[in-house]
Amino acid sequence: MRIAWGGPPPIESGGLHTAAVQLLGGLVRQGASVDCYVAAAPDQLVPELRGETGVELIACPIPTAGDRWYRYAPASVLVAQQAARAIAQRRLFVELLRRHRERPYDVYYQFSQLEVIASRSVLRQLPPVALHPQVHALGERRWLWRERALPQGRGAGLRLAAMSTLLTARARQQGRSLAAATLVIAPSRRFAHDLERDHGLAPEKLRVVPNPVDLERFPLGPGSRSAPLRLLFVSYLAVRKGVEMVVELSRRLRDLSGKVEIVVIGAPRLWSDYRPLLANLEPAIARYEGALESDELPRWFGTSDAILQPSHYEPFGLTLAEGLASGACAVASDVVGAAEDVSSDCVWRFRAGDADSLETAVRRMLGTLGDVGASRRTLARSEAARLFGEGPVVTQLGEALASVYRL
Repeated sequence: MRIAWGGPPPIESGGLHTAAVQLLGGLVRQGASVDCYVAAAPDQLVPELRGETGVELIACPIPTAGDRWYRYAPASVLVAQQAARAIAQRRLFVELLRRHRERPYDVYYQFSQLEVIASRSVLRQLPPVALHPQVHALGERRWLWRERALPQGRGAGLRLAAMSTLLTARARQQGRSLAAATLVIAPSRRFAHDLERDHGLAPEKLRVVPNPVDLERFPLGPGSRSAPLRLLFVSYLAVRKGVEMVVELSRRLRDLSGKVEIVVIGAPRLWSDYRPLLANLEPAIARYEGALESDELPRWFGTSDAILQPSHYEPFGLTLAEGLASGACAVASDVVGAAEDVSSDCVWRFRAGDADSLETAVRRMLGTLGDVGASRRTLARSEAARLFGEGPVVTQLGEALASVYRL
């Protein structure tokens, strides 16, 4: 299979970039030939992939301008980034089409980003298109408006208006891209349902393939080892992530002071900043550690007993998969995609947005950790390997892509 790849550059920076490294490397190791078209400088890419047989990297650096005035208008940074990425992707499509004419690709596979930044004439010239999005603009916009009353600091009104406009434009572009795609791969059944409902996709056009987790980067850890038990919330401190739910939970669990601690790690997004909510964390049981570098996260996951994932909208939730790989159990809302098929012996689910349901799930989980914590950590690790290991995930992805080019 000959694949033209688009999406985030395969660089070791954590999150979806690391997932891209695993998917790209895994496809090549399974025998595919991949030309990787990425908006990045060549020296940013993973060195192992630069020399990998079967991979050719076609890189186009994202053009940047001076950012002195951007620091005072964060929403402008996001708009500038989107524009720069669009310029780079259009340049990459010129090269992709040239190569496709000389030696046709079997499929154009785009990971993470839903929009195909190309004109209708370019879309018609592409090989069959397989999109593997991680989020959609209609979902982001829906929760942006539902949470507009939550405090977000100075300039929140302007950010809301700017992002609503941008997300509306992106939703239109995403609708066109979905209509042009031969196959749409969702990281969870929940997100597949969202795409079907919001964009009218036919079920036969959808496949579900979860994201991979790097099991070497996130080894099985020891947990907190002693009181207090550590509950870890790692997330953007932004819309739809359930930050206010964690704050409320900390106040409800104050009777467990000394037995349980909640640690919050994360940073705001350029267009959504929920850090003001953290001023109401119960100090006897919870603390905010700030934003950390991605290479610090394995230690935090490995020394935590459970991951909190109270999102209101979460197509996947890579931090839940990384926490499981490290041996941590999880408490997740019933909209978190990564939790769908995980054993109920290591993931406790609750009704999204229901503070009572969240508290009940956490207390039930805490009641089981003391006696069988070690065995549950082993189970969590094995569930991560079963569901999110590179081997099973890449096999599913390869089968999905093969179904496209055999049509």
